[in-house]
Amino acid sequence: MDRSWMDIRNRRHPLYIEGVKEFIKFAIDHMPPSETLIWCPCIRCNNFNKMTPDEAEEHMYAWGVVVAYNRWVYHGEEFDQENNGHGNTNIEEESITVDAMQEILDDVRAEQFTNDWTDCSTIDGDHLEHGDTILE
Repeated sequence: MDRSWMDIRNRRHPLYIEGVKEFIKFAIDHMPPSETLIWCPCIRCNNFNKMTPDEAEEHMYAWGVVVAYNRWVYHGEEFDQENNGHGNTNIEEESITVDAMQEILDDVRAEQFTNDWTDCSTIDGDHLEHGDTILE
């Protein structure tokens, strides 16, 4: 499928509009039967928010699509097998599920929050970092 529409900056251009429609159709055609929502590939959501296909389409018109998202793995596209550089052996690329990726990001965010919090209230012995004593 031609994805050159993803590089078009003018989101009113007929090729961009047609590309978005084809993408939404592709996503719907590859949805698991029990799903009604898709990951939104707009610049703002960056495949982190699920919404209806109609909402995702609106987002793609309003904010554009993540240009680097050229393998639609969050929308049912399979990874191709690639030569790994060792003769004729092909390996299948590992895919990280969206849920696993979200867990990783949550862990990173939690760690950053914890680090920020401890930096503000680090206790050294019986004294606070700025020399104030702890009241008992």
